[in-house]
Amino acid sequence: MAAKTQGEIPTQAEFAHALRGIPVPQGRQLDFLREHAQAYQRRLSARQLAESVGYKGYRGINLQYGLLARRIGEALDRNDAHLGLLVKFDQKDSGAEWRLKMRSEFAKALKQAGWI
Repeated sequence: MAAKTQGEIPTQAEFAHALRGIPVPQGRQLDFLREHAQAYQRRLSARQLAESVGYKGYRGINLQYGLLARRIGEALDRNDAHLGLLVKFDQKDSGAEWRLKMRSEFAKALKQAGWI
């Protein structure tokens, strides 16, 4: 698979191929992916995701999502991948909290690969 730059978003097929090449997460990591993919407009804050799966705070989501982004990035030959590979950042109206909008290509690939 040809390497893309960080700014280019992988296609659904590329994401699905990468997902099939790494172990399926277990437990709460898979739970929050499912919650995020099923949320209205696939948009939730890290705090909301954390609460939905029983994490004590948003830091667990940030850590686990970041680690997953790194694994997927490596499978896509992107050694500098970070959370922005999987989500877009969007602020709430109040500006108090960032919301994470799961990229549609990633959400569709999760289903295609059988993760959710």
